[in-house]
Amino acid sequence: MTSRLTDSVIRAALEISEERVPAVSARMIRRTLTGEIVPRLSGPPEGVRARYGAVMALLYPRNNEITLALTERTAHLGNHGGQISLPGGRIEADDASPWDAAVRETNEEIGVNLTGHAPWATLRPIYVAASRYYVTAFVAYSTERPDFRLSPNEVASLLEVPLTALMQESAFRTGERDNQGETILEGFFQFESHKIWGATAVLLDQLLSRITVGQKLLNSSC
Repeated sequence: MTSRLTDSVIRAALEISEERVPAVSARMIRRTLTGEIVPRLSGPPEGVRARYGAVMALLYPRNNEITLALTERTAHLGNHGGQISLPGGRIEADDASPWDAAVRETNEEIGVNLTGHAPWATLRPIYVAASRYYVTAFVAYSTERPDFRLSPNEVASLLEVPLTALMQESAFRTGERDNQGETILEGFFQFESHKIWGATAVLLDQLLSRITVGQKLLNSSC
């Protein structure tokens, strides 16, 4: 029997699946057109200094479904302009912790103040070679749909994505993408007309895997 995807089920699933899901799952492994693996670095190569970032997977109820807030970045932004992302950005020197950086960035980008909240989960960090960012993602929950206020300089639009839509088998696809001048095959999520690629897709896949694995563990213990 599969548990309905409620806030309590998601929270319990995230807790019980901690340390059981890798940062990058098998289906997110990138390959050349001839089938050779294109490695994802776990950290910066020798001589390269990483920058540190934090992002927020913000969940909330909407239309009787647990929903995830994603942003479409404005086209003029230098790093990943126009792409679909989780709210977040660089950890600044005056941020007390990565969590505080994610809270600050979420407030700046989409106008949601999570001060006083605690994260439901911390995902395994990933390294983004293209931007040299080492990124930590947090999962947070709002008991009501937030009153979003988008930063026009950073956010072109808000995507409100039901988690169940991303968990459908048809939502995950593989397509060709440029990787530093080479065409590779890479997994992505399709939501309506939007393709969710790259680091955001890797983190979403890790989040969804945590929920799926956790649900199975919870069901087996019943």
